[in-house]
Amino acid sequence: MYRRHLLAFICTTLLALAFSTGCTGVVGEEEWDDDDKAAELNPGASANKPAPDGERQAAFKHGPPSGTAPWTYYLTCYGGPGDSGAYNSNVACGGKKANGNWWYSTGAWSFGCFSKLELRANGKCAVVTVVDNGPAGWVETKAKNKCGGTGYILDVSPLVTKHLHGASCAGWSDCMAVQVRPVASNTPEGPCSGSAPTQPTQPTQPSQPNNNGCHKDVPFGWLYCSASCPCGAGQGDCDNDSECAPGLRCAHNVGAKYGAGSTVDVCEAPPQPTQPSQPTQPTQPTNYGPCYSNGQTGVCQANTVSCSGRYEQNLCPGGNTVQCCLPPSPSVSNVPAAPSQWGTCNFEGRPGVCQSNSIGCPGGYKRFLCPGGNDIQCCLQF
Repeated sequence: MYRRHLLAFICTTLLALAFSTGCTGVVGEEEWDDDDKAAELNPGASANKPAPDGERQAAFKHGPPSGTAPWTYYLTCYGGPGDSGAYNSNVACGGKKANGNWWYSTGAWSFGCFSKLELRANGKCAVVTVVDNGPAGWVETKAKNKCGGTGYILDVSPLVTKHLHGASCAGWSDCMAVQVRPVASNTPEGPCSGSAPTQPTQPTQPSQPNNNGCHKDVPFGWLYCSASCPCGAGQGDCDNDSECAPGLRCAHNVGAKYGAGSTVDVCEAPPQPTQPSQPTQPTQPTNYGPCYSNGQTGVCQANTVSCSGRYEQNLCPGGNTVQCCLPPSPSVSNVPAAPSQWGTCNFEGRPGVCQSNSIGCPGGYKRFLCPGGNDIQCCLQF
């Protein structure tokens, strides 16, 4: 299976071509894949067909990257109508051919034949079926050196690169990155329904068990979690808490949070208890009743509250901060006060008039300075 992006043979003369001399093979980025490697290592293996002893995989032997999915891969593509070296070619897992008309991918060594992978990039996603191996190990080495990370590559149908990146095809040097994770085997191929979840999509895994080889199904498959092979946080499908790692619980019908079906049950950390709300502090009263001074009626209130007139102390209950807020004093007339039938009075050198305390007084009243009863008090003039 020769591919992909640049393969041309330059022959100086037709005569040289006829005798197979004088031709120079100009090899592009990714021409010799694992099929070619298989033919080199095992002459008994035909192109596009795995060697009986497994040597077809000799150039490509690794599992998925370490850590929790999704993982970063880079895309190349093969099998489209313009790919004369690989169009309509057989695939290692058998079945349909690589013709660019359906959603296929390499990765059989890492994920297994006919497993499903979800690929996301640029806010879009696509589900592919793994049906082939490849590319050759040296292609991933070059991708790692240029693009960074593991350099791992998925060789996919041109439909995938077109949908995710708007490109009709791709080579390793394009560094066309995607986020990859396994999904349930019954997930439909093609563009995913719904937008991509915000990364990271999975909670931190504080208790991920070291049991990578014990699962008997694909991630989110019915048999993936079991009591003998418990799942870590963000993994499923589980049936009960015993199929989750210690400290986790089996949360039901939450698969949509992880890009799986809505009815998939997933192992999660238990919810944190809600902190009790703090009791509301009782509201302080805005006033403490009425108060009286020199014939004026005021309101007892905290002296931190604005008072339109003036505060006087020792007229209210409730402590030193609760004082009597009296209204503003009436304006003082320049006309001398009329003589009073109770006479005049004096307080510390301040002249006043003895009168009923029901009458407004510019300077305030003082008691016990006038005859005539408790309501006759000394009205100071200033």
